[in-house]
Amino acid sequence: MRNTQVRRRCRLQSSGNPWDAITPATKKACVGLTLIELLIVMGMVAILLSLGTPAMTTQLMVWQSYAQASNLLSAIVTARSQAVQGSTAVLICPGNPDGGHCDGRYTEGFSVVSSDGSLRTRYGARQGVSVWNSSGRREEDRSVGWGSDGWGSRNMSWLFCVGGDYDHWAVVVNRIGRPRMLKNWGSCPT
Repeated sequence: MRNTQVRRRCRLQSSGNPWDAITPATKKACVGLTLIELLIVMGMVAILLSLGTPAMTTQLMVWQSYAQASNLLSAIVTARSQAVQGSTAVLICPGNPDGGHCDGRYTEGFSVVSSDGSLRTRYGARQGVSVWNSSGRREEDRSVGWGSDGWGSRNMSWLFCVGGDYDHWAVVVNRIGRPRMLKNWGSCPT
């Protein structure tokens, strides 16, 4: 009760300096926040966090999709340049290549492999990101390669989807070997 009276006295004085009428012993009682004020602020912070968390989770999923698409773009550039520099064929294999045999899906990761089966670079999978063909009808599992002349074995498109109606990324490469990344290109499965 005494603490409340001191606080009220600190707030109600209107003439001069409010600290003049307070002794040094009671000066500490006038500084700080009440428990009610702290609970109100904590409640407002909790409400703001609960509103922002779903949006942040969605954005993190989109960033995962972008990061995996960037990894594939890097793998394509690496594979093509190694094919031209080494005068040998180089493949991008989905999944984990076993002795040069490409078997798996891009959702499980992918690797840059030389024609003799030696692993050049391995790119791991990203949690929550699935890789589909351009129409979104099946998960992509075909390998693509480049010869020593720099020409690719086929045109190819990969969609990096995170589920739902979120932004997604695509990597498209033509036979000449020019890769590019596109946002919201193609249709991810729903």
